[in-house]
Amino acid sequence: MSGRGKQKEMGIVRPPGNPEFWAGDRVNRYDHCQSLTSEQKEEMTRNIVRVVRYLCGIRSLSSPKVLDVGCGPGTPGTAAWQLLESIPSSQVFGVDSSTEMVDAANAALSAAYPGHFFGCVGDLNGNEFWAEGIDLTYDFIVSSVALHYLGDERRRPFFRELYEHLASGGALIASIAVSSAVAEVAEMADHFATEFLHQELERERGPQDFEEVRKRRAEQNAKAGVNRLSPGEYIESLHAAGFEKADWVWHLWTKSIFVALK
Repeated sequence: MSGRGKQKEMGIVRPPGNPEFWAGDRVNRYDHCQSLTSEQKEEMTRNIVRVVRYLCGIRSLSSPKVLDVGCGPGTPGTAAWQLLESIPSSQVFGVDSSTEMVDAANAALSAAYPGHFFGCVGDLNGNEFWAEGIDLTYDFIVSSVALHYLGDERRRPFFRELYEHLASGGALIASIAVSSAVAEVAEMADHFATEFLHQELERERGPQDFEEVRKRRAEQNAKAGVNRLSPGEYIESLHAAGFEKADWVWHLWTKSIFVALK
């Protein structure tokens, strides 16, 4: 069952992505919330940058142009920040559905890396994602835990749009929330993800009821509009969009990194 199907069962369906969810305190505490809910988040983001650096090396790219889909607030835990730290000569164009996220990213990164970051508001589930400022051709398109907000009808068309906005030899590198096609494995992975959150909350706040943590985690995912597929379904969607060379290269329970080459 897809993520949307699970949400319907719970009776708390939200629009895919739900930009209103990423506002206020969730923006201010983004890195902290990610550290609670995403096991090995730093390693995952470092690996996205690691792939970019590797491909820059073999393609002799010293100043890559990068689109970061779902850029977040531009804090040290985000891909945009780590890309600019790792490749200061890069140009990073960040887009996010949350106006507050983009404002925070522009304030943080435009000041730290003048002329190397441009933030823009864009809803990946909308028909007007490609605003003038980001309707460009890129060497790389990256995304860290954002593409699972795509609705079922929008996924393949959006992947095709990403393909069309890549230069020849370009690559999409994205970490995406996933759910195994095998029900028993999906249940196990979900348990481990809940176990990690429970452990972190107990470390921070003291004893927590495990089942209550599970319930709150499911409710938050539904409110945010998370729509998870299996890794195989994402690969199929990437192939259908034109990426003949696509694979998942890193995985931890409920999140995977995909690399798709043009």
